[in-house]
Amino acid sequence: MVGYLGPQGSYSYLAAKELCPESELCEYANFSLLVRALERGECDKIVLPIENTLNGGVLQNLDLLYETESLYAYRECIMRIEHRLIVREGGDFTHIDRVFSHRQAIEQCSRYLTEHFPASERVFTDSTAGGVDRLEKPTDAGIVGAHFQRDGFRLSDFSVSDEPNNFTHFLLVGKEKVRKPTKHVFFAAAMQHEPGSLVKLLSILHVYGKNMTRIESRPNKVSPGEYVFFIEAEADICDRRTCAMLDLIEETSLHYKLLGAY
Repeated sequence: MVGYLGPQGSYSYLAAKELCPESELCEYANFSLLVRALERGECDKIVLPIENTLNGGVLQNLDLLYETESLYAYRECIMRIEHRLIVREGGDFTHIDRVFSHRQAIEQCSRYLTEHFPASERVFTDSTAGGVDRLEKPTDAGIVGAHFQRDGFRLSDFSVSDEPNNFTHFLLVGKEKVRKPTKHVFFAAAMQHEPGSLVKLLSILHVYGKNMTRIESRPNKVSPGEYVFFIEAEADICDRRTCAMLDLIEETSLHYKLLGAY
């Protein structure tokens, strides 16, 4: 069983179908419930978006990966995102008072919304597809993927994304630490709050000749003023030098967690 952020038709649903085409899928209303389902054994795996090319990291999911000890990512996919407006039959795409969708989708269309509907109310929902359930009036609109279909609704003929090159990075997450050859390792490290601590961390990657493909910082919730760095690097988890590098990073860090390898 593979859990995803529902309802059916969301981009998380499409990612789950791509990552696990033969598996039974189960939808959940939000990411916290997804993680809880995995911890309780209701699902064998879950799908989490962790980064968008326009908005950066999906911060809630970075925190969930770091703070939930059992989570481990071992497969990835990258999906192209194309947003469209959706209204009920009879609605008018030129007169919109309220826009319902996931925060990420609304933020990725903010320039379009500001230009065309500057006075509209933006209402965040748990998913893009879930926002469609909130549409009540002809002047209500949602933002969904171009693939989305539902009886009684119609999509705009045009994209409302601020940028045409919009991609989201999804991870397949389980509890088993799978060990097989990989292209990337993904880890989090909390460093000493002192000059040069980040340089010390990055120098380890340099010494071992590993190319960093992303880095993001998040406040350390248990120690205000300190930060946790989320780093992805090109490396094979089965390679001894990679393991030696990660061991050294763990020794250097106040707190370290291997978030996954894929």
